[in-house]
Amino acid sequence: MRKVRSRRSWTRIFAVGLVLMLVAVACGDDDAATTTTAAPATTAAPATTAAPATTAAPALPPIKIGLNASLTGAFPVAGQQFAGYYEATFDRINAAGGINGRMVEVIVLDDGSEGDVALANVQQLVRDDEVFALVTFGTPTTAGILPFVEAEGIPLVGPGAAFSGLIEPVKPNIFALYPLFDTQMRAVTDWAFEELGPGSAVIVRAEIPSLDSTAQAAEDAVIAGGGEALLTINAAIGEPDWGATVIQLQDLQPDYVIMITTGPDMARLFQEMTTQGFQPKAVLGPSPIADQAFIDGAGEIPDGMVFGAVSGTVIATAAKADPCRELKPEIEVMGLYGLDGCTSAEVMAEALRLLGDEVTREGLLDLLANSFGPFELPYTGEIRSADNHLLTDFIGIATITGGELVEANAG
Repeated sequence: MRKVRSRRSWTRIFAVGLVLMLVAVACGDDDAATTTTAAPATTAAPATTAAPATTAAPALPPIKIGLNASLTGAFPVAGQQFAGYYEATFDRINAAGGINGRMVEVIVLDDGSEGDVALANVQQLVRDDEVFALVTFGTPTTAGILPFVEAEGIPLVGPGAAFSGLIEPVKPNIFALYPLFDTQMRAVTDWAFEELGPGSAVIVRAEIPSLDSTAQAAEDAVIAGGGEALLTINAAIGEPDWGATVIQLQDLQPDYVIMITTGPDMARLFQEMTTQGFQPKAVLGPSPIADQAFIDGAGEIPDGMVFGAVSGTVIATAAKADPCRELKPEIEVMGLYGLDGCTSAEVMAEALRLLGDEVTREGLLDLLANSFGPFELPYTGEIRSADNHLLTDFIGIATITGGELVEANAG
């Protein structure tokens, strides 16, 4: 295009010169021709004075955030929702002018629920993409990348994970946004034993080290509430056949089945319980059981039988969650992890706003550790700095009625 513009400019100059020459010849006065053509020649210079427009300060580079999530594999819907709503939040912010004049670029990588892929992804984000901060989704994969993240000192803010090792012990560069699974299990078990009465329980858990303390917390809560912990059954993530597990449940006849695994696994286990005709007093679980992925896969769920902890936010179906839901109107049902994605993104965005023009990792970590908040969204509890690096302790209890999540503890 530049050559075309140059060629057109030369044509216009040649044409003007030719016209002036013909006029001079027609007048028969060579001296006059020289005089009259001199001025136009010198007035061409101002056309080049557009240069100052190119001296504007260059746009600041975007702030890069790396997001590693399980978009495929053991829990794809949850990972897709977390990442999708996280990105959508920053799309809205960028469309409105960014944060303090800077755009935010979210780089998303899929680990397929594989630990080695998750580690390679995070290494790429930190070393090759040179991201400013990280966020992750998936408890097993986040647990696997934690040593690298801690050693690198890069901020990990609001990951979609809730295992105790995230912040126990406290790590200077890692900040959790959702109460831990251990706390969730104590909360939902205490609530159920108070509302429905104590009883016997069997715990079915994913056999991964990051959930050891969660299973123990559930057992301790059962005993402390006056119940009996009959058995803990270990199962692989992505277990395809829950038949043998349900046979064990039939033999033991517990009042409560406590599920601590992924939402899709909980759904398949519940469906197998229905197939075999086993119905306990209640099924309890941490936040994955209060997600749409569980409802979609569990089949028919009797009203008031399933109870789950909802950590950090209201239930995803609440009207208060509309500001997040409206970011992706093409999604038929926003689940719990979509709302978590919005929450994590909004917390990061607020921290970046507070940093102003001095966006440094050191500044971000100091802000989150000492002076962030109180900050609250329509769909969250209060979010603020805490000594244990858990930015909120809000937990609600949800149940399923008419195939939809509702607040169990409303009123």
